[in-house]
Amino acid sequence: MRIEDIYAAAFGREHLATLLEQLVRSFDAQSGFLACTVPDGAAFQAQFGNDPAWLDLYATRYHQHDILFPRLMQAAEGQCVTAHAMLAEPAVRASIFYRDYLAPMGVVDNLAVNLFKQPGLSAHLALIRRGAVAPFADTDRDRLQALVPHLRRAVYVGSHLSRAVDQMAALRTLVAARGDAVLMLDAQHRVIDHDPAAADLLALRHGEPVRLPALARAINLARTGGQPVAVELADGVATPLPVLVQVLPVIRDRFADLGDTGGIACIVHLTRLDRPSTIAIGAIAAFYRLTPTEARVLDDVVTHADLIGIGSRLGMARATARTHLHRIYEKTATGGQAALIALAHRFVTISGGDALNR
Repeated sequence: MRIEDIYAAAFGREHLATLLEQLVRSFDAQSGFLACTVPDGAAFQAQFGNDPAWLDLYATRYHQHDILFPRLMQAAEGQCVTAHAMLAEPAVRASIFYRDYLAPMGVVDNLAVNLFKQPGLSAHLALIRRGAVAPFADTDRDRLQALVPHLRRAVYVGSHLSRAVDQMAALRTLVAARGDAVLMLDAQHRVIDHDPAAADLLALRHGEPVRLPALARAINLARTGGQPVAVELADGVATPLPVLVQVLPVIRDRFADLGDTGGIACIVHLTRLDRPSTIAIGAIAAFYRLTPTEARVLDDVVTHADLIGIGSRLGMARATARTHLHRIYEKTATGGQAALIALAHRFVTISGGDALNR
């Protein structure tokens, strides 16, 4: 078992299964399981050599009968223990868990370690011997014990990288819901990350500078001037695309510069200017206690910004429409169309937009 293989697994969930397979084979086990959970619910796991149906039975039926797991979890953090002596106890042999779950699979021993037992991180490793084989020896336990510090570091790094990936996915989801796009650039304005939906439209390539000249100029202006810049992108697109470019500087972690493209130096936020915002009319109506008819009038004012045609569009007399409108002014303390529309735009939703290239 090579130490470098352990650390390689920290930099990608896809490497966990390979690491686990190497551990299983190195310790002459038949199967294994590695699981990690962090406070916000994010988790990753890997298994090797186990019958998926057998694992499913544990999750759906036998987990509640597992009398070994609590005892194995009592082991100190980082301490390797074996289960062979426990499996020989009469009370364990007579249990449903052993009789109906472990024995049919020929489980002989379990070499386990709680890599982390902390409120912020829980992780454990189990190597299982099954069939006509000997239980784990003390030398096996000592050999795994020597690997524990490296396994702990790899899992710790992997958990943070896993959380970063999940957070980035959440950010992309939020941005897409607003109908915007986000680019992350390094100090040389090379693309480190971007909204996948906008990659083709904006000719973005990971690790390369922004290609569209107009967009690159707007980013430079917004960065140096500290103010948003409106620009029409016409290069390589069938229809010119008007966008508002905002650049937010990022406090850099110099350790990130050890990566291939360096750390994130700035975030570029792009907003389409030819798409109207979606206003949460229902939320405004509930907050200011508007009637259903007043909510319809409010929606019409925000959508059309035209007071003259409200009645005809809503099928009511002009005088009636104006009466409802003045009641809205009173309830919202706005006193006029401009102030009412300004108020409404404080209720812009994050779910009504389209992705940048739709």
